[in-house]
Amino acid sequence: MNLLLLPEAKPHHTLSANDPRLEHIRGVLRLQVGDQLDVGAVNGPRGKGTVRAIADDAVELELAWGPVPPPPPPVDLILGLPRPNTAKKILQEATTLGVRRLIFAQSGKCDPAYARSSLWSSGEWQGHVRLGAEQAFTTHVPEVEVCPSLGDALAKADRSAMRWALDVYEAEGSLSAAMLEAPAVALVLGPERGWNGPDRRELRAAGFTLLGLGERVLRQETATLVGLSLVLAKLGAL
Repeated sequence: MNLLLLPEAKPHHTLSANDPRLEHIRGVLRLQVGDQLDVGAVNGPRGKGTVRAIADDAVELELAWGPVPPPPPPVDLILGLPRPNTAKKILQEATTLGVRRLIFAQSGKCDPAYARSSLWSSGEWQGHVRLGAEQAFTTHVPEVEVCPSLGDALAKADRSAMRWALDVYEAEGSLSAAMLEAPAVALVLGPERGWNGPDRRELRAAGFTLLGLGERVLRQETATLVGLSLVLAKLGAL
């Protein structure tokens, strides 16, 4: 945890026993009264927190705020809805690398049960996004949405962005060689079982070019990190 991300930029905050970061502060960082740590407010400023009181079940912080960090790169990342454990990894790592929006979609080969997971219904996903932002030392978290269809998700992509979709079997070129001709990118990846024919037709109809990452078949979370890294490099964000 490189930064403690808080809901709002208030002058004081108390971490209670139900926040797992309390144990990190007490047991890992071993902060004492008067010590400081880096803090941030969601989509707001960064600052410093000073420990004013510490107990077994709470830590009281006094907060001093500074400037807002730079915004995330202009990337809309759209993914065929993965199984919950894979989604957790992507939520955290994509946030750490930096995206503006993270949209999950029920595409042709997705298991409908994934959308009913408690990861989404309970709001657990927010914790994984927060961990990603804390790792990256940023306060910015992406907009996250689960769409009932691929078409709904594609309609939410930035219309002025480059439109690239990753595909192993029908790629028209490589992502590494693709030319960036717009200031933003909408990058789409299929679910763990890939695209079907109707998915590909829908992608092409929406103006997406199918591109590849080479001949090897990658796990969805691996393809996400590789593809996103290439896009961020093209945007000058890496």
